[in-house]
Amino acid sequence: MCLAVFSFAGTFAQKTIDYTDEGKIFRDVDYEKLFDRAPLYMDVFLPTGVNAQMPFVILIHGGGFSTGNRKDIEVTARDLMKANIACAIIDYKLLSRNVFIDNKEPSYKEMVLEIWHAIQYVQFRSKDWNVRSTGYTLLGQESGGFLALLAGYKFKHDVQKIVAVSPITDLREINKLGGMKTNYSSTKMMFTKLMGNVAYNNERYLPTVYVDGNPIDQIKNVPTLLIHGAEDLAVPFSQSEKMFMVLQDKNVSSELIRVAEGKSHLLQDHDFNTEITHAIIKWIQ
Repeated sequence: MCLAVFSFAGTFAQKTIDYTDEGKIFRDVDYEKLFDRAPLYMDVFLPTGVNAQMPFVILIHGGGFSTGNRKDIEVTARDLMKANIACAIIDYKLLSRNVFIDNKEPSYKEMVLEIWHAIQYVQFRSKDWNVRSTGYTLLGQESGGFLALLAGYKFKHDVQKIVAVSPITDLREINKLGGMKTNYSSTKMMFTKLMGNVAYNNERYLPTVYVDGNPIDQIKNVPTLLIHGAEDLAVPFSQSEKMFMVLQDKNVSSELIRVAEGKSHLLQDHDFNTEITHAIIKWIQ
C-alpha cells in the first residue's frame, strides 16, 4: 500500500510523503536549500520505528557522471528500509553530454561538496527524522562509487563505512574503462571536464588534480566494501581488485566481493540484486 500526502509545513518540509508497509518515504527534499544554492533533491526512506541507533545510508547513483537519477537505485533503498536501515538517495550535478568544454561543467570537487551538503542536511534534520547525527554509510555504484570513495575518505569523521559497487578507483587506467577502447577520446574529454578542464595526455604521468581526485590515492582508515562483477563491461573488475590490494596494504578493514557473472549496473540487475543487497546489509549492520 502506498499513500501520497502533500505537505508544505515549514521551510524545510518535503513535497510529499509516501506511506508504505515498511515505513515512510519523504520525496524531493531539497537539501541544498539549507545552503541557499540551486535545488538538489534527496528521497529519504525511514523504516517504521526509526531511531538514532539505526544505521543511516546515503546512496549515490551511477551513470557515468552525465546520466542517471535517484530512481535507478530505489530498489536498493527499499530493501535497506525493509532491513530496518534508514537511508537517502541523493541527486548531484551531472556533466553535460556536450563534446565541447564548458566552464560551467561541475567538477568532481563540486559533486563531492554536494555529498557533504547532503551529509550536513541529514545532520540538520536528524532530530526531526529521529535518525543518527553522524556515523553514516556512503553507498555508490560505478561513478557514484567513485564519488562515495572520495567523499567517504574526505569526510571520514562523519562517515563510518563505505560501500562501492563497480566503482572507478584508479584514473591511471582510464584507457581500460569500458567502451573507451572504441571511444577513448570522448572518455578523456569526460574526465577532462570532471577534473576542472585539466587534460590527461600521458598515461605515465597523472596530473596533480587527478591524483587529488583519485580514490586509490586518497584512502583513509574507513572500512570499505567493494562489490564488482567479474565480467563488468563498463568498469573492469581489476579496478576493485587493485583498490582492495592497496586497502589491505594500508590495513584498512575491507572486503572485496566478486560477482562471478556480473557485467555492469549490478544494483539494477534483478539476477544479482538480492545477493548483493544481502551482502551490503550484512556489512552495514
